[in-house]
Amino acid sequence: QHVNLTKIMSAFSSRNGRVAGQLMCDSSSDCQADEYDMAMFIEGIARVCNEDTNFIEHVGDKITDICFLACRHQVKLESSFISAALAIEIIEGVAKSLHRDIPVATPALRFIVQAELMHKLPKMSLW
Repeated sequence: QHVNLTKIMSAFSSRNGRVAGQLMCDSSSDCQADEYDMAMFIEGIARVCNEDTNFIEHVGDKITDICFLACRHQVKLESSFISAALAIEIIEGVAKSLHRDIPVATPALRFIVQAELMHKLPKMSLW
């Protein structure tokens, strides 16, 4: 489960929405989506990733879009992905309330890279 979460977060961080969407569909248990809905979900995730904003820096907006797409296309999201995304959002909120110039994205990306190395996954272009 940790390996798949690392792959998904890496794909989002490198703006590879098609890979992220496909991984999310592949890891979805008890998925109610048919092939058309899965394809539309993946396409929607690709659009979310192609926006001009960084996933990690705007995770709150992105998670809202992802949850909407999952609901609309009946793709069940893994709880570990939702938990990780919400944890990033909470950390960002706390950091910004302490000082609005505290960087959150760069340290978060370091954790993703460390997880990739730990699992011996091919590096994605995060920087």
